Amino acid sequence: MANGFRRSVSDLLDDWRHLTPTRRRQPRPVSHTPPLPISSKAGPLVLCPVRDIWKDEVGDVQYFYDEMQQAFLLYKEGAFYFHSFDPQQQVKIIPFPYELSPLISARLSKNGSMLGVQRSSYEIELFDVTSAAKVTLTFQTSKQAVVRILGFIWSEVEAYDIAVITSMGLELFKVSPLRNSSKSVKQYSYPTVHYLYEPKSSLILLCTGKQGAVLQGFFVRSLSMAKSTHRLPKFELDTRTDSSLKPEELSLVQIYERVYLVQIDGELGRLTLYRLTKDQVVQNPALELCVTGKFGLSVVDNLLVVHHPSSQVSLVYDVKHSTPQYPIVNPLPLTCKNGFEIENGHLYDDAWQYLNSNFIFDGSTGSLWQISLALQDVVLQFTDKLELVYLLIRRSNCKPTVVSVIRNLLHDKHPLPAVSKLFNILNAIYRAAILERAQMFQSRRFVEMSHTLPVGTFIGDPGLDSTPNKDTPSNKEESEPDGGDLRDLTTAEGLAVILQADVYHHVFAPLAAEQILEGKYLISVILEYNRSLLLQQLPPQNYIQDLLVDLLIDHKQYFQLHQLLQYHVINDSPEVAHRLLVLGGANGPYRPVFQAGLDMLVRLQRFEDVIEALLKSNKVMQALSFLQRHPIAAIAAKRFLRVAAEQGDPMLLYTVTRFFLDWDQEVRIAQADARNLQSQFGVPYALLPAPCLDECDAYLDQSELDNLKRLSIRTPKANSLQNGHPIIDNASQAAAVPFGSSLKGF
Repeated sequence: MANGFRRSVSDLLDDWRHLTPTRRRQPRPVSHTPPLPISSKAGPLVLCPVRDIWKDEVGDVQYFYDEMQQAFLLYKEGAFYFHSFDPQQQVKIIPFPYELSPLISARLSKNGSMLGVQRSSYEIELFDVTSAAKVTLTFQTSKQAVVRILGFIWSEVEAYDIAVITSMGLELFKVSPLRNSSKSVKQYSYPTVHYLYEPKSSLILLCTGKQGAVLQGFFVRSLSMAKSTHRLPKFELDTRTDSSLKPEELSLVQIYERVYLVQIDGELGRLTLYRLTKDQVVQNPALELCVTGKFGLSVVDNLLVVHHPSSQVSLVYDVKHSTPQYPIVNPLPLTCKNGFEIENGHLYDDAWQYLNSNFIFDGSTGSLWQISLALQDVVLQFTDKLELVYLLIRRSNCKPTVVSVIRNLLHDKHPLPAVSKLFNILNAIYRAAILERAQMFQSRRFVEMSHTLPVGTFIGDPGLDSTPNKDTPSNKEESEPDGGDLRDLTTAEGLAVILQADVYHHVFAPLAAEQILEGKYLISVILEYNRSLLLQQLPPQNYIQDLLVDLLIDHKQYFQLHQLLQYHVINDSPEVAHRLLVLGGANGPYRPVFQAGLDMLVRLQRFEDVIEALLKSNKVMQALSFLQRHPIAAIAAKRFLRVAAEQGDPMLLYTVTRFFLDWDQEVRIAQADARNLQSQFGVPYALLPAPCLDECDAYLDQSELDNLKRLSIRTPKANSLQNGHPIIDNASQAAAVPFGSSLKGF
């Protein structure tokens, strides 16, 4: 196989990105401007209400954010209230009999069985929710160092129950409140200033050193007891002054299933990304925000969103964009749609807490909002449609928007080279999804073979878009698709898969129905799409090929159609074959494709359709010759006799008659011999195909038949049947089988 087929989808995306026109408009950076009015312009970031964490008696409530469970834990009037960010979940109430002074922190375990409470800087109390039994973890201060608890995190594995971060490092514990026991499993000693935690990857990052600029990370989700954690390489951040890094300057986020450390320098207006893996730390180019002051951070649909409350705008960055140092859209404020309004009427309020995910919490009103991405508003800000599609395929729920962009791109008659690049990218993702699906449901050997298939070999998957068998009920849906499935089917890299049904139903079919585009342009586009599919070794579906044939016929591109048939660019299908037979029939405008239609039916093994097409063209002798080579069980002889009688040729009528009478006689003789063999030796026999001779008397006159017999007219010589019995072609021999008795006996 060519080396190009072994390349990853990411490599193909990079090639496309570099091949895009250089005239691409670069989004302008944020300028030092006064705060924008909220109603000045609608942005692509939309605020949606999630739930109210509290409504009354705000001053009597203590609340704690749990990033691992995406929830708030409230303490009020002797009870804890667990508010999940999922509005479908009910508020969980945990009665608490103990008298609690003002709390520093409180967290509920993942399974909800244990509650951790921190009331001092040296002690954590762990309670069993059911029995209220507790165990206390106490960290004593020695003469050498003062131990201070910075926080604690519940575990999701069996190796340990809780991870406690102190000023002396990280320590893992196995606890049992019912037995009032605790055991230290592992301890890592690093003088720590503060820490960061990313729940999806279970990464704990300790900020050590005098300035907190030396970072040591631990992945704490390993399942084995011996390797309960994985230590990252230690690395140091660049600092401008001798002052310590503030906790709000650093954040851990997950983008495209990769963990990044985000460092924001508010005084310089600079953002630096560090990609963290188990083996190394990679620093990305810094982003110049062009504004200074306080910032907030969110991650919306794998996009990094930087909020600037002073200017009341949000900047959106994509780390996989061709120019990641620039915002992908113009800086605009958050938008409230669907009649929703902020309770206090102020966006970017000082009480807002940006929770590093796509949630914003207002600590003054207790309201929780979620930020979503309006893809249609993103489309309006892009002039380079290819770069736009490259951005959209990485977003969730993007299929309707992507197919709409492709349809508008073709509606504007975009140049074919650019359209070809677009199809290559979409079909490379399509192929990757098929191979991933094959790896899930089939053996690894199949996947290895699919990577080394020679050119011309197709890769298909019944679960996606491959052609069903002719005997399955879904074959009708294949020839007449009821619309593409617009659910989000993605690859392992998170790329949306645009199926052939999506392209057909939402792009090609509407454009063909509107009849606005020039026919030759639409034909060229569909041919480019087919070429792209074949390049990725994907079989084009029949409904796309049928549309192509219809367009070629409607626009009288007969010679081009003939060329595509000769080089087998168009797949074999009964629908295409019947269109060719009509086009090349007696009254058709282009006779050369008639034989191509017959050949296609033969390859599809639709022998009855071949015979029917020959009979409609009054080619009775050719139909008889084809029937000799491809016998069909219980074929009706009256179809042949009717056509022969309509031509008014007695010799032709007699030839057809003797053909079926001799065939019937030979079948009966063969069946009798087979029955004798079975009775004597027990050898089973199979019934041979016999013709149907019903209603044949109406096409023959007995006196005419007798005249033909007296003249001893012989039938033309022909090949023997496939059952090995020669056809009796002598009229005198045929007289041994009375015509009337043969017909009346069947």
